[in-house]
Amino acid sequence: HYKGQSAGKPFNLLPHQLFQFWNIYGWHLKKNGQRRFRRNYEEVARKNGKSTCSAARKIIRILLHEPFGAQVYCAATKENQAHIVPNDAAGLLLGVPGLRDLVETKKLKEHVTRVITTEDPVSYIRSIGRDSKTEDGRHASEISVDEYHAWDSNYLLDVLEQSMKGRSNPLTDITTTAGLPYVSGKDGPCFAFRKMCIDVLNGTKEDDALFIMIHAMDDGDDPEDPSNWHKPNPSLDQPGCVTLDDLKAEYVAAKNEGQSKWVEFLTKSLNVWTDAPKVCVSDSLWQKGDKRVKVPESLQGFAICKPEFIQDDTRKWFFGYDGGRTYDFSAWVGISSPDEHGIHDVIPFYWIPKDTLEQREKEDRTNVS
Repeated sequence: HYKGQSAGKPFNLLPHQLFQFWNIYGWHLKKNGQRRFRRNYEEVARKNGKSTCSAARKIIRILLHEPFGAQVYCAATKENQAHIVPNDAAGLLLGVPGLRDLVETKKLKEHVTRVITTEDPVSYIRSIGRDSKTEDGRHASEISVDEYHAWDSNYLLDVLEQSMKGRSNPLTDITTTAGLPYVSGKDGPCFAFRKMCIDVLNGTKEDDALFIMIHAMDDGDDPEDPSNWHKPNPSLDQPGCVTLDDLKAEYVAAKNEGQSKWVEFLTKSLNVWTDAPKVCVSDSLWQKGDKRVKVPESLQGFAICKPEFIQDDTRKWFFGYDGGRTYDFSAWVGISSPDEHGIHDVIPFYWIPKDTLEQREKEDRTNVS
């Protein structure tokens, strides 16, 4: 370790990290001796050591597996984000007397942008962002994809993966926390890739070159129950990682400061994918609304544009319309004025083209019809 109270202490892999390393490096193909896994997808809550472990894998590449001529790129949507893994790699190496003489570093202000071996032909780890001046002319050995949930396009990843052709034991190393699943009304690159990973785990798709490790709560787990928090936080209370006290403090702040803070707690601290950065009505509150609303007769059959619908309901109703694009549901939702107890009734209507619905059901692996 090179930061905080753990600085100078041995960097010992935890059980789940050992499992990941054993799988990535331990499986080899009989036909040619190449490693089985060419892609690694890891999803875990923040501050569980994912960037440090990714940096360790990059060090293994340039010092052990490919000490001459390796090109390792650490990619992110912005170059400042992309510097995190090279910074961790430099910190780990420069803190060990036997290793610090094997590399040199290049810095831009406070950031390490490159870690380079000292013997020709050099191997290096370097940062690259989608906002870099150019992404072409490379021959990558390994790619680190940091915080994939924030990517709205696979352009940079595609360019780098195309450049890996001809390399021995190439590896695309994807690490991320959860985020917002949709971009412009459809699955974002990370969420789409995640769904494919789940299909592979469930056996409905095959990819023997993909290693997957998703740390998340089980379906039905209560996110407000601290006994569930270790599942998305496998490094909980370990040196340099998030602590239970950290999570409890974040939980209290999220409950006190409102829904945007709660969404941040779910995504970053519990690795839960959420639909929106801000919500007016929480899912838990919505689920409590188990009252069966008697739909006014004139509203039945979707006759919602008729002015006479108010004749059999004396309350005031307020409606809002959300027109979906080609991929989304459209919605027409009414909320009543409060009754004598201050309770509102809500009547939602949704519709979508049949072909689009069938596509959504197939991609989302659900049945909503």
